[in-house]
Amino acid sequence: MKLKTETRIIDTKDGQMKLILLRPTEQSEPLPGILWIHGGGYTTGMAAMVHFSCGMYLAQKYGAVVISPEYRLAGEAPYPAALNDCYAALCWMNDHTEELSIRPD
Repeated sequence: MKLKTETRIIDTKDGQMKLILLRPTEQSEPLPGILWIHGGGYTTGMAAMVHFSCGMYLAQKYGAVVISPEYRLAGEAPYPAALNDCYAALCWMNDHTEELSIRPD
């Protein structure tokens, strides 16, 4: 399955955050949506890891829209910044289901 990549910048209560979206190139109905949070224990890593990890696999296997947030790492912003960023991405995803063509459930 071919995927296309899109980058979005969203506003959060703490500033702006980049999201990387992977989605199937062909889509006829709303798809499952997956919030994929990269590994690294909130201290290392980056959203682009979605391209060479299970995030891409999930998009291909399930025909899902995968959203990977570029959350703030612990070295630049202390706890609970990363958790707040990930939650902001989840809320944004939920608020934009129609625009993203993902299932609201």
